[in-house]
Amino acid sequence: MSKREKEKAPATSGILIHWSRYYDLLLTILTLGREKHLREKILNLAGVKEGESVLDVGCGTGTLAIAASRRVGDKGSVCGVDAAPEMVERARKKGDGLNIEFHLAVAERLPFPDGQFDVVLNSFVLHHLPMDIQGTALAEMRRVLKPSGRMFAADFDLDTSLTLIKEAGFTVIESGKTMFNILSYVLTKPDN
Repeated sequence: MSKREKEKAPATSGILIHWSRYYDLLLTILTLGREKHLREKILNLAGVKEGESVLDVGCGTGTLAIAASRRVGDKGSVCGVDAAPEMVERARKKGDGLNIEFHLAVAERLPFPDGQFDVVLNSFVLHHLPMDIQGTALAEMRRVLKPSGRMFAADFDLDTSLTLIKEAGFTVIESGKTMFNILSYVLTKPDN
């Protein structure tokens, strides 16, 4: 795609971050230089393993998707989606040469068939979405997840999202704090 043919952001009432050039730096500062460790902790908590198919919703600049790609190896697959064209463009550059697909899409309308993924990840995403969109996005994450799969969310405050997570058809397996006290996580599986 040429610079003149830049993709346009899809319509959403969620908050988009358009400053991809500074996003990685901001996360380095916020994690006190431990973003790589945080991403590995997320993958460990989500139980991502070799050969799995992984979707990173709200992938930003692709850092978690890239780490997931290394974890699932050649037998697995990783896709990332983000609604900000700048983020997707940077993720594609960072992931060039890796077996990752990055798509411009919103969390509330995921461009994948039902039951495609073993794991759906989202980190630092839900707080960007109004509550009604959160519910729709979580239902979409449930839709694209295999019946035996799991969804992992990490965010600043998941207490308000837990009801929506359950209403979207998930059962909580585990929840708690990540390596940072301000960052909570929840690991779920689809209701059967």
